Amino acid sequence: MKITLFFMFLFVVVPANAAGICHIKSSAKIVIVDGDRLSFNDIATAENCKDKSKIKFLEVISSSNGTLRSSMVKKEFPENIKITPRRIQISTMRQTLGNHFETFNKWVWTDIKFLAGKSAIKMNQNERLEFSCDFCKTLGSKSINLIIVDPIKSSNRTEWFKASLKVETMAIVPKTDLQISNDGITPSQFESTRVLTTKPESYFTNKEKLVFYKLTRPLPKGEPLKFNHITPSNLVRQGRAATVILKNKTMNLSGKAIPLGNGKFGEMIQLRNPRSKKVLVGKVVDYNKVVIEL
Repeated sequence: MKITLFFMFLFVVVPANAAGICHIKSSAKIVIVDGDRLSFNDIATAENCKDKSKIKFLEVISSSNGTLRSSMVKKEFPENIKITPRRIQISTMRQTLGNHFETFNKWVWTDIKFLAGKSAIKMNQNERLEFSCDFCKTLGSKSINLIIVDPIKSSNRTEWFKASLKVETMAIVPKTDLQISNDGITPSQFESTRVLTTKPESYFTNKEKLVFYKLTRPLPKGEPLKFNHITPSNLVRQGRAATVILKNKTMNLSGKAIPLGNGKFGEMIQLRNPRSKKVLVGKVVDYNKVVIEL
């Protein structure tokens, strides 16, 4: 009798443990909010799975977009594995927001942060996302109400998060750290790059015109140059003879005149003709150069 019970115990207990197969239960829909902080427990649960399988599943989800068939990826895992459901829909919150609000070309959603610190939104097959947001078609920081609706169960749940809507634009950035100097800025110290910003109008982008300006504060390497980082240099100084170009549709003459005040790039200044003593008004266009339109 004891021998019979012993073998019955082996038959029931040992095979149950030995035959355990790794089973990953994923959410049917996954919207990735922050891929850098995404963890396995944010998107799925596991039974009888090695850590290698969990890491592999996380890698697959993080690098996928669209509909993922579990049968297509099972062979890539280090152990025999079962993944449910058969189809998993994967997207990013940035992509989802862009599709929902139909923003302009080169407008990008970024800096997405949920108040609860979530790195992903999990949903079942029936659930869908709805958004409530004021001014979500203009650039800037937003507070957005996310509603996860399940029409089958007639239920919904709400999440709040913040995001910024930015535009991709060109900017010029210093190649090295720059300090304040009375000398004009050298264009070769800068290079062009693309940046995301909510205020593209704040960037100074005319690299060739940098020689007419000087920095108002130190500028670290790689920081986009803005209008408030620079101030025009005095290109024309009071009492120092400047070249004057007289222009109209048929004539282009040059001579010398004495500025009656300092002048920055683009400013209108008065000059006195040293021979006729007549006062002229012209526009500063370069170092010691003024143009008078006739």
